[in-house]
Amino acid sequence: MAGDSKSKTVEVKGRTLAPTKPIEEQREKIAGILSIVTIVIFGVTILAPLVALILAGGNISKINGLLEFIKVILPAEAALLGVSFGFYFSQTRLKSKD
Repeated sequence: MAGDSKSKTVEVKGRTLAPTKPIEEQREKIAGILSIVTIVIFGVTILAPLVALILAGGNISKINGLLEFIKVILPAEAALLGVSFGFYFSQTRLKSKD
């Protein structure tokens, strides 16, 4: 029967709903996705000036604005990456799985 404690489904306002994954699984999945997205953004930030330098024919004076932007954005992205990995691999989260 829907709604009893042994059932896999739940009835809400006459509709039968499938169970959701445990919150821990959802949290782990989202944390992993966020870490991957942060790494990709960080990688693009590192590679963009190199590609721009190649396209500019090695002339650094043509990409000075981009280099100034990288000097500002790179530390912020590195901090976000550190926080992301610190959260994802923190000892309290690893201990809670045991």
